[in-house]
Amino acid sequence: MFVQLEHEVLKALKAHRAMGPNIYLAVSGGVDSMALLEVLSRIKKALKLNIIVLHVHHGPTRSEALKVFRNRCFRLVRAACKERNLEFLSNVSEVSTIKSTAKFTIKPSTGLKSEADWRGFRRQLFSTWVPKGGVIATAHHADDLLETRLIHMIRGAGELGVSSLKFKSNNYIRPLLVYSKSDLKNYCKKRGVGFLNDPTNSSTDPLRNWIRNSWLKDLEKKRKGGVKTLSGSIERLLQQARGGGLDPSELINEEGIDLRALRTLSLAEKKQVLAKYMNDLKLNNYTTSHITEVLKRLDSPEKKHNFRLLKCTWTADARRIKAILNSGTKGTK
Repeated sequence: MFVQLEHEVLKALKAHRAMGPNIYLAVSGGVDSMALLEVLSRIKKALKLNIIVLHVHHGPTRSEALKVFRNRCFRLVRAACKERNLEFLSNVSEVSTIKSTAKFTIKPSTGLKSEADWRGFRRQLFSTWVPKGGVIATAHHADDLLETRLIHMIRGAGELGVSSLKFKSNNYIRPLLVYSKSDLKNYCKKRGVGFLNDPTNSSTDPLRNWIRNSWLKDLEKKRKGGVKTLSGSIERLLQQARGGGLDPSELINEEGIDLRALRTLSLAEKKQVLAKYMNDLKLNNYTTSHITEVLKRLDSPEKKHNFRLLKCTWTADARRIKAILNSGTKGTK
């Protein structure tokens, strides 16, 4: 039986008509790509997929720990493919368990240093292994998406740059973009999937690692839930830029929110309207979790129902939803 994450990925892939019959899956050995390997392996019959796994060994290095890590990744991914009866392609044919050496079929240049250099090398290999028009799946997740958007914003990119990571672009698909790294760790734990942690991830030297390991962690300590809220705020701004034009005020009046109009909107637009409504009511302590809770309540089969949230009594019927501040409450802080 499928677990929830598998059901959701299956549904998303069917909706986007993004697959196959062959799909080329990039797997490094980290938690995100091992999670995607497991998910696609379990849903491949439902999608009538043939999975070919691509593993890129980043080559020799002066760091003994990094040599060992890269060779362990190769062995882990190769073993996972053998266990699942999946085709395995790599730029290495064998690694030594004694000398930490590897036998390369395609060796990376010694001049590769930056994240962009390594990404270019991986794409070079993919173009060698994947036929024209072949679909490549990568395991980018919500944390990657936020980090990438922040990097582009720091560098002064416009809306197109900030929107660079999408579910589907050209021949790449990213089925895990809506899930956090924590979600994927929990999934791997639930399914008993092994993975390896890159020792370089703890460094704060590259800008991405500093954002991940310092800035976002400090934000979360300062304001719990702040990282998720920041990610949602950027997404809503992008939705506005792309859509050109939802005005939440058009759905809101003194009687509350027009529910019939709200139900015609996308999920992102619904959240935008509710955020505007909560702001108008000066519910200053609301979070994305409160917005999600209201949307869940609106799925109730009852024609009319009440619930309490954010020191308000909310009333919903077939026509509208309205929040009434409890007596003596002027808003929240």
